[in-house]
Amino acid sequence: MHSERKMSELPEERLLSNALFAKQLVLDTQKALFDQIFPNDDFDFVINQWRTQNIFFALDTMAILGDELYNYPHGSSMTYLDVGAGPGFGTEFIADLFSDPQGAIHLECRALELSTQWQRIYPALNSHLSISTENLFDIPDKSFDIVACSHVIEHLEPDDAVNFVKKLSAVAREFAIVTCPFKEPEPRHPSHIHSIDENFINRLNPTSFEVLKSFGWNGPHKQSRIVGMLFRPRAS
Repeated sequence: MHSERKMSELPEERLLSNALFAKQLVLDTQKALFDQIFPNDDFDFVINQWRTQNIFFALDTMAILGDELYNYPHGSSMTYLDVGAGPGFGTEFIADLFSDPQGAIHLECRALELSTQWQRIYPALNSHLSISTENLFDIPDKSFDIVACSHVIEHLEPDDAVNFVKKLSAVAREFAIVTCPFKEPEPRHPSHIHSIDENFINRLNPTSFEVLKSFGWNGPHKQSRIVGMLFRPRAS
């Protein structure tokens, strides 16, 4: 009688071959699903370039997030909402880092993205987070411990951006983090409605802010400065 060998008994070369085949199968499946949902977009561009930029944007957020998390007891478990997460690669990066319940800090991550198309493909792209497509302004205040928003407010009209950031802060129980390009020179990126400078930061009234260099953001002039803003709940 034929008996199938246990996986652990297979030779190293066979195991490596199986692993590479499985990885390619996942990519092929993701591409097939992506092509159905986004027939006019380029899967390779999204996976290679957009993923890289998303993860670098997540590292920008981590510059502030990491410092803040050190203030919480070892073993704390917190909820984290990333607003305007796009394909979610950056959110997945943070969710994976803080996915171990036995780690120093555990974050239960959720992505908020209005596009229902992304909602359909998220389970195939991201394994450590869930997605919601509701409107930020429909979320009750103090619903999440931490709220993050990366490279979104420059796409909004200035008054809308102010109200948007106020709501981000209100949804957070502990703190909110907002990152965006800083003092972007003309000509701005075509989709950026305005440039964030010191005067606009004063309108937003963050608890603190820091100007950083970013690997992920390079505008038309190849300048890479961003500003990271921290918002803590204020006494009413």
